[in-house]
Amino acid sequence: MLVNGGLVSIDDGKYRYKNVNTAYVNMIRAKLGLPSIDIEDNKCAPFWEEVEGSLKKHFKRIETQDGGTYRKSFKSDLFWTYYAADRKNMADLGMEKLDELAHRFDAWLVYND
Repeated sequence: MLVNGGLVSIDDGKYRYKNVNTAYVNMIRAKLGLPSIDIEDNKCAPFWEEVEGSLKKHFKRIETQDGGTYRKSFKSDLFWTYYAADRKNMADLGMEKLDELAHRFDAWLVYND
């Protein structure tokens, strides 16, 4: 049970894996020289959409925090510049959806009043 006005936040909200993060599994497999795998029936809506839907069912009112300051500043964050080559390689392996980074972090305030 959350207090009225509690904050719910998530990381990796852009992922669309129902049960297994196959992007991570395939990164490890690539390092071991193994072929990529695909798991049937493992796709779903992005995690942030799934969480928001669940919050709407369980609370009278929710207020999205629009990704907090992350969504406003992530494009200019030194992290993304520093790791640009890594992120491109991850995108090439299907691990990173560069066009969906705005939903890497999401947060909501939840109310039962």
